[in-house]
Amino acid sequence: MLPAGVRDTLLRWHGPAGALWIASLPTTVERLCAEWKISLGEPFGGGTHSLVAPVLGSPEVIKIPFVDEENSHESFALRCYGGEGAVRLLLHDEQSNAMLLERVQPGAPCSDHHGVKSGLMLLCDVLRRLQCPVDNPPERLPRVKALLDRWTQAYAEARDDLDESLRLAAQVACLRLHEPDGPELLVNRDGHRANLLSAEREPWLLIDPKPLLGESAFDGGFPVVHGLTDMSELHEPDLDWEDGVSCASELVSLVAGRLGAPAERVRAWSLLRAVEDVTWSGNLKPEHSRRLAGWLAASV
Repeated sequence: MLPAGVRDTLLRWHGPAGALWIASLPTTVERLCAEWKISLGEPFGGGTHSLVAPVLGSPEVIKIPFVDEENSHESFALRCYGGEGAVRLLLHDEQSNAMLLERVQPGAPCSDHHGVKSGLMLLCDVLRRLQCPVDNPPERLPRVKALLDRWTQAYAEARDDLDESLRLAAQVACLRLHEPDGPELLVNRDGHRANLLSAEREPWLLIDPKPLLGESAFDGGFPVVHGLTDMSELHEPDLDWEDGVSCASELVSLVAGRLGAPAERVRAWSLLRAVEDVTWSGNLKPEHSRRLAGWLAASV
């Protein structure tokens, strides 16, 4: 019952571990349906790491994820949000990390209704609402500082997948971000317009959080990179180097303003997220990521 696209992605990115999870999925679904007394409809398409399907006769959906470093604390984040600006968590299964969630209606992605800039403003308004201190975080909840330490060590060494100018730019960004700006808050590693859905009880609700603890400006990194990708695809092949740098500067300024975060720190986080994409082994378009990283490195 797993959509073919999700199956292919799991096998490509996670190999034997992905295959093992796929093989165990029917047993997990059968157990959860029995325990939660639900029946499932046809799974939704899209996504990369989860089975997501509607619950028959109820305004709910089930989400069963392939658990990795990024999504392992999704249920914790949803509990912290309490349905304010994000989808409500109704039940959670500790064994599989599966979740029973409210079904967001009408559920159209923000990217279907708004252009890049207006969509980013809506997204950042929601992300800013969701930033909150955490009194007793789980022991293994990822921290932005650990991610930055990992990048700092990686970019201190020569790398075949990065040219020298980008490697040095990433090193400088790591140095600038070494001392955090403000308190640790619950922030999101994967905020983008497609994860913001139209809803009835609020205009927009976030789905699929990937939480960490870190400074507010971190939340701006992925929205800038994702928005810059969308802008470059809209204007291909007309977006030359100068236009790309200008576009990067504009999006950094917009996102920083909506988050209430320093623009230079948002730019630095955006650069590091773009460089991370360049070096990611699962990236099917490394040259595209390299170009975006170059625009961000040259922006001010």
